[in-house]
Amino acid sequence: MTTDLTALARSRRVADRVAAAADPAAAAELVVRLASDPSPAVRRAAATSGFPEVLAMLATDPDRKTRQAVVTNPACPAPILAVLIRDPHWSVRWEVPDHPNLDSEVIDAIRTSPDASLRQLLAERSGLEVVVQRSLLADPAPAVRAALAHRTQEPAILDALVGDPDAEVRAATTDNPLLTAEQRHRLVGDPRANVRAALTMNTLLSEDELEQLARDRSVVVRWWLATSPATPDHVRERLLSDPDEGVTTQAAAMLHQPQTDKASYRQHLAAPVRGSWP
Repeated sequence: MTTDLTALARSRRVADRVAAAADPAAAAELVVRLASDPSPAVRRAAATSGFPEVLAMLATDPDRKTRQAVVTNPACPAPILAVLIRDPHWSVRWEVPDHPNLDSEVIDAIRTSPDASLRQLLAERSGLEVVVQRSLLADPAPAVRAALAHRTQEPAILDALVGDPDAEVRAATTDNPLLTAEQRHRLVGDPRANVRAALTMNTLLSEDELEQLARDRSVVVRWWLATSPATPDHVRERLLSDPDEGVTTQAAAMLHQPQTDKASYRQHLAAPVRGSWP
């Protein structure tokens, strides 16, 4: 087998060298040699190996798809992930936060990266340590804090985000199934209409809250209340007499939607851990 792989690695045919680089039986020395192959296809195949020395070589390869093969390799170790965080292309950098081999140093490097989208992807990661979540509370990008608001399972972190100065972040907290009645009450009275509107789509509301939103000063909020599958039909019937024609039209249309769809959406919102809603 070793002789056969060596012959393949020396072949003039790119397909042969690709086969040698991708073969799990290939020795480290052979794959290291193929990691310097002039063909990007061969180097991409080498990037699927489990040899750290090969992955270190290819982490700075001029071919973007080769670097993508490195960063998506489950065997890629944390020190190499730290290099890939600084990759010049977003499609490589943005793969790092989802990698299973993140360690505290890589997470810190992401958290302090100038790439806000990279930090946002970190905030969306499940199971982040509380100390990391606390550090993200101070992130200057509202999109990062909003991502944390969607994902956090820490009550104190969620409560801080409910009081965030940015409306985008407060609106994002309405999508968190751990939102408490007290937090929901604060958000129903939020000064920004987009926050109040988000509540109608993302959480179940009490009768008092539904009544308050049905009388909301913003037509945007009332339109979303009419639109939300979670809104009970008796509230929608009240909106049939709304002063805005768009609200009444939407309420009438939603009254004719199948009850099974509305019940399914309410079950989705009531779930302690939400999956996707069909």
